[in-house]
Amino acid sequence: MDRRQLLQRALDLWHVSDSGELIGGVLPLLVELTQARQAYVEVQDDRGAALWWRAQGCDDETSLREVRARTSSAIVKAAREAVDVISTVSAMLDPKLASISARNFQIEAVVCAPILRGDLPIGVVYIQNRMDGEAFESDDVDLVRALAAMLAPAVERIRRLQEADDTADVRSRFSCDELVGRSAALAAMLKRAASASPIEIDIHITGDTGTGKSTLASIIHRNSARRAGPFHSVTCGAVPRSVFEREMFGHHKGVFTSANTAVGGHVDRAIGGTLFLDEIDALNYETQSALLELLQSKTYAPVGGATRPADIRIISASNRNLAELVESKEFRKDLYYRLKSFTIRMPTLAERTEDIAVLAEHVIEAFCLRQPSLPRCTASIELLRELESREWPGNVRQLAKALEEAVVLCTGEGGQVVLPRHAFPEASMRSDMSPLTWQEATRRFQAQLLQETLERSEGNVTQAAQQLGLHRGYVHSLIRRFGLRQS
Repeated sequence: MDRRQLLQRALDLWHVSDSGELIGGVLPLLVELTQARQAYVEVQDDRGAALWWRAQGCDDETSLREVRARTSSAIVKAAREAVDVISTVSAMLDPKLASISARNFQIEAVVCAPILRGDLPIGVVYIQNRMDGEAFESDDVDLVRALAAMLAPAVERIRRLQEADDTADVRSRFSCDELVGRSAALAAMLKRAASASPIEIDIHITGDTGTGKSTLASIIHRNSARRAGPFHSVTCGAVPRSVFEREMFGHHKGVFTSANTAVGGHVDRAIGGTLFLDEIDALNYETQSALLELLQSKTYAPVGGATRPADIRIISASNRNLAELVESKEFRKDLYYRLKSFTIRMPTLAERTEDIAVLAEHVIEAFCLRQPSLPRCTASIELLRELESREWPGNVRQLAKALEEAVVLCTGEGGQVVLPRHAFPEASMRSDMSPLTWQEATRRFQAQLLQETLERSEGNVTQAAQQLGLHRGYVHSLIRRFGLRQS
């Protein structure tokens, strides 16, 4: 195959709608023509950090960190800074380009071309070490340069997708780094929280188990005028009903046999700050009236004592449907309407599956940092796709615990630092013969609706996104997740 044939075959791949698949199809052709042992394409942000990558000549479980370690970062940096092709006969012997990685991995011949948008580098095409041990020829250098120019539109599409962050605007004014993700669903929730945080109103947070309600409560406190005061959290379900008022409001000395001293309650510990009442739906009907008085008047009375002002903001949370509890006479209607004054609903992980990959990477990195005895781990691309295909009824909490267990098991079986697809050995995928879960039925409906919309718009993703009322980057994510056709 000559250079012209390669470029023609690359052009033949342009009917592929997935830019990543396009680049993945070109790399084997590049290796075949140049006889390189390894070829690599990286999409970068404006600072040169990797947003996306594909490599040829590595096994399926090789991570970005390993690929980066086995290539010459000095040459990649030089090509980016020079905005031109950099080539060398031997990276480990070239005094201008030598690096630790070049010496450790005996990197010889290298050609690296920047992928440009105008004069801005947005990625690189890189080949390394010929099969015969010889240097790359001038035709190889020209080919890599031409291929870099040819791939620029595909790289730009990937870059836009990878950089799409619906939460960027709200994060610029609302400190919420603990809630990881970029999805439109997460952004909508954060915008609502950001609007209420500085205003002195009580807030009720709803959402399924494991969605991060307590995390959001602490974030709201931190972004409020009460940030210098205490944030005191109470799990209502863990407080015995028989002593709820005593635990909540405190008691005076001598009000019962063992009350040798006056003791403050949860409200006292939150004075000047925020009182977070988690699992408020677990309160029994009788104790709810005392809480209603606290919410309405911001006053409380320790057991055996006089009424006091409560300089607190109250944030409550529940994972059960309070309206249904009102109907079954398990929850006071007046308290329900008082809590509904401002409600924030946490989205489930099924509503923000495009966040799963970035959540997984965050969880793995944070867990390894907390455990000095563990090696640094990464997730393979195949594992991230596997995670996105699974159901997570326990939401972020379940995902995090599963990943932490996988890290422990994989590193315990020989120090594997790249979590493979089979990191979760349990068969949690639904069989085709078992009844459809709600999540799977919803997923199938979404896939069908999106496919029909794409067909009506003749594969125009922008039009499809407008018709469905979705962000274009999210539609691209759904197309990849469901394996749909764009035309």
